[in-house]
Amino acid sequence: MEEAKTRQEFLPSRGHETFVFVHGAWHGAWCWERVEALLHALGHKTVAIDLPAHGKAPGNIAEQDLDTYVDCVVAELDRHSEPVILAGHSMAGVIISMAAEKRPEKVKKLVYIAAFLLAPGQSGHGIDGTGVKPKDLMSASSDGVTVNCSDEMLKTRYGNRCSSVDQNFICANLCTEVVQPLITPIYPSEERWGSIRRFFIAGTDDIAFDPDTVSKMLTRLPCEEAYEIAGDHELFASATVELAYVLNRIALKA
Repeated sequence: MEEAKTRQEFLPSRGHETFVFVHGAWHGAWCWERVEALLHALGHKTVAIDLPAHGKAPGNIAEQDLDTYVDCVVAELDRHSEPVILAGHSMAGVIISMAAEKRPEKVKKLVYIAAFLLAPGQSGHGIDGTGVKPKDLMSASSDGVTVNCSDEMLKTRYGNRCSSVDQNFICANLCTEVVQPLITPIYPSEERWGSIRRFFIAGTDDIAFDPDTVSKMLTRLPCEEAYEIAGDHELFASATVELAYVLNRIALKA
């Protein structure tokens, strides 16, 4: 895994790539705002999606499933005449894989940001025993349908490297999540999803997606490049500049 440099070299942008960002569980489009600002300064265009019942998007969270999330992303892809760079954080790794499976012609590159990179038959719950199971969310669900992320969980497990200001901001904006998308196995094909260039970005201090989990995913499904930057699971907050740097680098790769 390649380590991003602490002191960033200047990387001028070539042309204008379009990034479509998909947030992870409990989050919303708001989490990408800082990264988007930096990418705009480099000449790129960005779109950050609110999944149904997240952020400003309407809907009943208990009625959502993997299909409604994937359809939301596919609808955004269909709005673009040219292929985009589709990036997903955490749970969104599952979503972008299946969106790319449905619309491979709309996706130039896939970027997994501390995200689930799953092979056919796997789910975020680790259904096939491969160990891709950062947290058993079913055990944390009181109704068997939805689950919340407590302030303590965010601050100690996901945003352990974030500033206290950022931790409080993230906690104030988290919403309830539905469990079903995380326990549903996916079946991306080599012919469609597998034909798209894919990249992975990991955090050195990510407790949720620890090095062993990341290694297992990348061993089973190698990426064109895998980067490691100093930060926790919430890389958009704990390593904003470094994340934007790596995303720009991926965009510039011919």
